[in-house]
Amino acid sequence: MSSSAGLRVGVILLSFFGLWSTRAFAAPSAAPSPAAASTDQDKEPEQLTPSEGQLRFAEQYIKAVNSKDLNAMRRLIAPKTLACFTPRTQPYLDSWLTRQIRDPISKPYSITVEKNDASDEPRTMLFTMPVPPTYQINITTSIDGEQVVLGRPIAYVDGRWYEAAPCPTDVGMDEYNKRQQYARERAAKLDALYAGLKDPLRSDLKKLIAQNQMSEACRKFAAANKITYQVGCQVMKRLAQDMNAGK
Repeated sequence: MSSSAGLRVGVILLSFFGLWSTRAFAAPSAAPSPAAASTDQDKEPEQLTPSEGQLRFAEQYIKAVNSKDLNAMRRLIAPKTLACFTPRTQPYLDSWLTRQIRDPISKPYSITVEKNDASDEPRTMLFTMPVPPTYQINITTSIDGEQVVLGRPIAYVDGRWYEAAPCPTDVGMDEYNKRQQYARERAAKLDALYAGLKDPLRSDLKKLIAQNQMSEACRKFAAANKITYQVGCQVMKRLAQDMNAGK
């Protein structure tokens, strides 16, 4: 996608562990030679006008996201896919859906669709696709002031459009549970770092953030705690959120 079209996230599918992915299942290809011209693989998929049914799905999806209604989100998944989930794997589906309702989809937004390429079908031991996606619906909106394209995989089943969700295998659930444990440990570390943020450093960092010097605040906090810049920025973003909330 060209830079003018914004940042594309969630294209084809969210990856199994929730990282935004573009063409998550395409096999890696060799780097082109410097003299090589652009190929068909470099071209953006053709954006099509959605059908009435696809628009209906998009509006239902947007309404569910904006109301943070997980039950409504589940109703947008094909019954065949929902049937594959068990008490052991249900936490994965809940997490997969919860990530989707994290940010509201604000107006104005636009909706297009693109055909799903067969090469994008998953080839992995981590999950299966009970209902393979045949199209992708793209919702262009703005999140945190940045234009993004939210791509959701969809399929037509029994007279209506559904979101195509992955169903984890036993191997996938083992890996998912490991990632969840790592995420809990990381969150606990960030909580401890934030709880330990005291004056005068806290006041200095708040001044930098107020002056739109977030990068400097990240660097200063990271140096003071001997952590990476990226971790420092996560804590500074939390401080900025509390500042905006008047805390």
